[in-house]
Amino acid sequence: MMARDKRKKKARESDKDGAKPSGSSNSSFRAFLKKRAPIYLGLVALFLVFVVPEITKGGLEDVLPELEAGDARVVSMLMSYSGPDGSGFSMGEAISDKITEEFGDRIYGHKETAVTIVVSAAGAGGAAEKEAYDVEFGVDTHKGQLHYTWTVDADSGTVTSDDPPSKHLVDVVNFYD
Repeated sequence: MMARDKRKKKARESDKDGAKPSGSSNSSFRAFLKKRAPIYLGLVALFLVFVVPEITKGGLEDVLPELEAGDARVVSMLMSYSGPDGSGFSMGEAISDKITEEFGDRIYGHKETAVTIVVSAAGAGGAAEKEAYDVEFGVDTHKGQLHYTWTVDADSGTVTSDDPPSKHLVDVVNFYD
């Protein structure tokens, strides 16, 4: 019995000196992990559920098809059109918002989502020196379709349309403050 008391006394003295008995750090680390493991797992799960999808979420730019240089220039003019004053909401943002409103924000990553863009010379019979293009923009998804037609005047940088859904988007861009 005296040997046991001497060992306890020696262990208490070594604790006072700051030395730890061998094997104590390993078991304290395990106890630390056992206590806090559910918290860390929960934080990792929250990160995977909420942060990773936001980081990997696609946008309209990700699904636009590859175009020839001339057509890409016209589409770039269309997407960057910001109304007569040139400030505020752009046509690209208006199109993206409309697609998101109709189909949800996860539609861009869906495998059945296809965007078609056809650029052709404007056939309105205007002056021959006027550089104008008709742009047909279509979005086909598993949930439905959207089709727009605009006329882009490359000389003045304006966008017009006679089609009601397309005209609505032009009006949103033109009158957005």
